[in-house]
Amino acid sequence: MVIAAWALVTGFAAVILAFRAGKTASERSLLALAGLVSIALGVVLAIRPDVGAVTLAQVYGLLSIVSGISTLVMIANLRHPERPRYLTDAGVTPRPTAV
Repeated sequence: MVIAAWALVTGFAAVILAFRAGKTASERSLLALAGLVSIALGVVLAIRPDVGAVTLAQVYGLLSIVSGISTLVMIANLRHPERPRYLTDAGVTPRPTAV
């Protein structure tokens, strides 16, 4: 039950933080996604505390992957504030042309 409470609290906190001002759409969506996965983990563990260790490990692994990816994306956005926070059509930032 402790893990269920932790997952619910952190999930709701992430969803609330996703809608605060000053964040880009990509940051908000990643925070909201991580929060929803955490809430899902908390609900599953609260409803079915007898869930097997394999299922718990799979859901916790999914939470860790989503949280890790969202953290890496936000760190990349913080390291390069002058670059646009979206990808161009080619998937790379265009290089300046020499005159």
